[in-house]
Amino acid sequence: MGVKLKAFLRALNPSVKLVLLFALSLLSFSLGARAVGVFVVVLLFVSLAAQMPFGKILKAQRLTVMYFVFLYALGVLERLKNLASSSVVPTIDVFYPDDATIRICLQIANAIQCALLLYHTTTQLEIRRGISAIEYAIKKRFCKGKVNLNFSHSLSLMLTFIPQILSTWAELNKAWKARGGKNGVNKVLKLLPILISLSMHKAYQTALAVMNR
Repeated sequence: MGVKLKAFLRALNPSVKLVLLFALSLLSFSLGARAVGVFVVVLLFVSLAAQMPFGKILKAQRLTVMYFVFLYALGVLERLKNLASSSVVPTIDVFYPDDATIRICLQIANAIQCALLLYHTTTQLEIRRGISAIEYAIKKRFCKGKVNLNFSHSLSLMLTFIPQILSTWAELNKAWKARGGKNGVNKVLKLLPILISLSMHKAYQTALAVMNR
């Protein structure tokens, strides 16, 4: 079943997938926590059924967990501060996360899962073609004359640039660990300037290649 679902999602028109997943992400930001939670669970099962590794999902959702911990800690500190100023004895309710924190984090998790599912079942070339098809259809409907796909071209370069940055960081991180380097502030201070320099160089090469075409 997982193979069939993955094959079906891969065969689905990239433009349709982009519109559906973008609409789902956008819709989640106007719903309550329970509805968004249902979306997250459904997307999780769909992703697993489409043979997406669970470890990959957990790794991608670390940002959501970190953000939840940050908001939760701020909320608890704020409630404790308010209770201290009012001389009220704190109860266990103080340590419960508020609905807004849960809703925001679920919305972020939903958006990340939509992006994961898109990249898992669609190549970068298919995504670029899908974006171009959507832009062409919109401009053909509302604009007169020649249709220029400026937005699609710019977004395509951005989609290409992001994996390049991640790949460059992975190479630098591997070299850092091979030389006995440890994680910490010193690592960031040392590697960040190199990352920026290499990324700018690759971006310049990409720009030259586009101009030559």
